Amino acid sequence: MQALPVVRELLHRKDFRALYSTRLVGQFGDGFFQAALASFVLFSPEREPNAAAIAVAFGILLLPYSLIGPFAGVFLDRWSRRNILVRANLLKAILTIPVIAAVLVGDESVFLGFSVLVVLGVGRFILAGLSASLPHVVAGKELITANALTPTSGTIAFVIGATTGLGIREIFGGGDPGSVALLLFSMGTFISAALISRTFGVLALGPSHRLSHTMVESLRRVTG
Repeated sequence: MQALPVVRELLHRKDFRALYSTRLVGQFGDGFFQAALASFVLFSPEREPNAAAIAVAFGILLLPYSLIGPFAGVFLDRWSRRNILVRANLLKAILTIPVIAAVLVGDESVFLGFSVLVVLGVGRFILAGLSASLPHVVAGKELITANALTPTSGTIAFVIGATTGLGIREIFGGGDPGSVALLLFSMGTFISAALISRTFGVLALGPSHRLSHTMVESLRRVTG
C-alpha cells in the first residue's frame, strides 16, 4: 500500500506515462503475435505438432534473450534511445509481414522460424531500450518503484494480449485466417508504440553526449 502514492505520482508525470504506454502497447501486441504463432504452429489440428516441433518453438522464443541481451547496451549507450524505440517498433511491424506471408501459405519451414526469431530479437532490443530510458523520466526513490512496476505491468499486458488474441482468433473463424488477423492486429500495436515514442525529444531518453563520448573512448582503448 505504501507504493500506491508513488505510483500515483509516477502517473502524473507526462514523460513516464508516454514511456509506460509504449511498453504496455508494445507488449500487448507481443501477446497477439505469440498467440498467433502458438495457434498456427502448436494448436493447429491439421499440423499435429510433435515434441520436437514444440521444443524448437520454445527455443525460438527464448533465444533472443541470450543473443540480444549481452550486446544491447553497447548500442543503447551510443544511439538516441528515442530513435531506437521509434525505428525498432516500426521495423518490428515491417518484419511481421514475412511472418504473415508464411502463415498465409502454410509455411512451417526455416523461413518462418527465422522471421519469428528476428521479430522477437527486435522486441528484446526494444525492452532493453525501455529499461535504459526509465532513469530519464523518473528520478530518486521513485525509480525503484518504477523499475518494479513497468516490467510487471508489461508482463500482465502480454498475458492479456495473448488471452484476448486467442479469443479474437475464434471470432475470425480460427485456423490460419484467425492467426493472420492476430498478426495484423499486432502490427497495429507496434506502429502505435512507435507513434507514442515519437512524442519524446531526440535526446530526452538518453544517452547523454558525455556518456556516448566516454564509451567511444573506452572502445578505442580496448580495440587499440
